[in-house]
Formats: sequence, C-alpha cells, structure tokens
Amino acid sequence: MKILTALILALLTASLRAAPNPLDPHRTDINPALIYWQAMLHLPQMKDEDREYLGTNEWWAMPLDERFKELVPRYNVTMRVLEQGSAQTAPCDWGNDFTYGPGLFLPGLAKGKGIAQAARWRLRWHLENGTPDKGRDELLAVFTLARHLGSDAVLIGSLVDIAIENIVVNAIAENWFRLSPQMIQQLSAGLDQAPMRVTISQVMATERVGFRDWLVRRVGLIQTASKDPAKVDELLRTLFEETFDEQAEEGTPKDASAAKLSERMLKAAGGTCAGVIRYAKELDPYYDEAMAILKLPVGEFLPQIKAFNDKIAGAGNLLAKEMLPNLEKARFKEFAVNVRIAQLRAAGEYLLHGEAGLKKVADPLNGQAFKFRKISVNGVHRGFELASAVSIGEVPLSIIFVERDGPAFYLTGSKAGQLMK
Repeated sequence: MKILTALILALLTASLRAAPNPLDPHRTDINPALIYWQAMLHLPQMKDEDREYLGTNEWWAMPLDERFKELVPRYNVTMRVLEQGSAQTAPCDWGNDFTYGPGLFLPGLAKGKGIAQAARWRLRWHLENGTPDKGRDELLAVFTLARHLGSDAVLIGSLVDIAIENIVVNAIAENWFRLSPQMIQQLSAGLDQAPMRVTISQVMATERVGFRDWLVRRVGLIQTASKDPAKVDELLRTLFEETFDEQAEEGTPKDASAAKLSERMLKAAGGTCAGVIRYAKELDPYYDEAMAILKLPVGEFLPQIKAFNDKIAGAGNLLAKEMLPNLEKARFKEFAVNVRIAQLRAAGEYLLHGEAGLKKVADPLNGQAFKFRKISVNGVHRGFELASAVSIGEVPLSIIFVERDGPAFYLTGSKAGQLMK
C-alpha cells in the first residue's frame, strides 16, 4: 500500500511539474498587447514642465542633474512590464475593431512612442549608473514594441513603428562612445530577432478595409434603413461630415471644411446611396496599383509614384484625392529606416574591423557600402558619419555615431555635424 501511495504521489508531482503554471513569470504564451497595456497603465503621471524638461534637453551630451535622476526612475515599473510583453511569442492582437472605419481610436500609439523616448533617456542613465545591461534590454523591448504597434497594418501604426525604430537607433548612435563592442553586437543581434515589420504595401489592404469597405457598408445600412429621399440625404450628409471632420487638419474650422467637402462629394457621387457605393468602389484600382508600386525598389518606385500621384491629382473621383494617404512620404520613411538600421550594423562592423568592415554591410537601396567620413565639430574629432549614396526626399540618408563626449550636435538631417544652439 505504501508503495502504491508513493507511486501515485510521484505521478501527481510529475503531472503538476509538466502543467503550465499561470503564475510563472517566464510565460511566453500571452498576447503581448495585454501586457503592453499594463505597462502603459503604469506610465508615470508627470507635470507638463517635467515632461518638457526631459524632452527638450540632449541628455547624451550633458551631465545628469538631480532632477533628471529623480524623474527617470519613475518609469521603472513600465519598463519592467514592457520587457515581459516583448518576451512573448504569441501573436500580438490589440483588439482593434476596423468596422469603426476612420473613427477608430488608437491610443496605444502615442503612449508607445512616449515609452520609447523614456528608454532613450534611461539608456544614458543606466550607462552612468553601471547598469548597461538594463539599458540594452529596455531598448530592445521598445524596438519589439514598435514592431507590435505596427502589427495591425494600419498606416499610422506603421509610421509610429518607424519613428520608434529611429529613436532606438539614434539612442545607440549618440551613446556610441559609452557602449562596449560586446553591447553593440548584442543590440544589433537583438534588433535582428525582433518580429518582422509590416510593410507600407501590406498596410494598403487594411486601409482599404478601414475606409472603402467601411464606407460601402455604412452607406448600405443607410440604404436599408430608409426609403425616404430626404432622410437618406440627411444621413449621407451626416456620415460624410463626421468622416471629414475626423480627417480634417487640426485647427481647421469644422463648418467651413467638412460641410463644404461633403456637399461636393455627394454631388459628385450622384447624391444617392447607390451612387456613393459605386463612387467608393471606384477606389479599388487605386488601392491595387498602390500596393504594387509600394513593393518596388527605390529606382523603380520614384518614377512610378510620381505618375501615380499625377493620376490621383487628375482623378475625377474626389474620394481618391481626399482619402488616399500620402504614400510617397510613407514609403520614403520606410526606405529611410531600413537604411538607418543597416547603418547601425555597418557601424558595428567598423568598430570591430575598421573601414574594411564597412564592406560587409550593404546599403539596402543600392547594394553598395555606405560612404564614410570622420566628423569634427569646432575642430575636435567627435565621431564618424555613414551616408547612403542614394537620395530620396530632401533629408540626407546619413547618421553620425558619436565617438567622443562634448557639446551636443545634430546627428542626422541637413544640419548633421553642426552644434545645437
């Protein structure tokens, strides 16, 4: 009997060990969004003047004062929870309901970008406090958050993803001289392990669902709800005015913009439900063409997007003119961030192997090595710049990696290498 009892207890113990423990801090099967929301709930409540103080100073190039050291640790809980979210392997589902169309709220985007800015400040803080590994882990968690923020394939989500990725790379570049070669390699490897970024081309499918399909569905409901022409006209006008109010630029008088545009749109569509549905479906060829163009490499993209923009400008369909997003600008940002991440990898190879290492990483826009030059500011060597030979838009595709402490200067953009005032 004792032997049987012991056997039963042993089997029971084994089964308990095999079963997943919901309290295990190392679970990886949770929807990351659920944990990210918890991290956002723990964001510190700061006064506007404290937020401005943190956001308007270049902390990488100045001593950390007591005020900074008191404010930045307030993000400790947010960052700890964020790391738990980024460690999950389950798909990220933010629970967004695209049946709301253009009125869908995405509050996590701004909060996510705010967390990224905090991780940038905290990297400097961790490096000074002798906890560089924590700074590394927080940056990598933020990078994964960025990819997850864009995982719904909404254009604004993808653009926030790109913005956060740039924040992460810039944080590494401005603290380059403070980071060990081992840590730089770990950061580069960590970026490679993040989920794949949703492309701008993939976004267009969601944009179609979120506007074209939504509009057809909403107008179909109006068509079913009433046969009274006057009532239908009222409902259509309300729908259009609400839509264009949400799309109008901040500060634009609502009455002057939305009502006038709604009037023009309804008139162009024939003023009936059937006419508006037909008008919305005329967008399909534009969505299809845009998805194809957005997949093209830069050399083919530039002439084709120009022709596409000209077609939109001359289109008789006002929905195409007013509601299709600025795809050229979005794709430029996508090209640029791909270059920026490759430049970070190239900088790591330069650190390990000198200028010969630069040949190991190709510019994703032309397949060639990045242009290299050393940077002096006011006659003092401060770092090195990696630049793409390809030009898109007005801002150079270059970044400076800081090799020596000193006054703050611009690392990117048209003022790169100039002292900040």
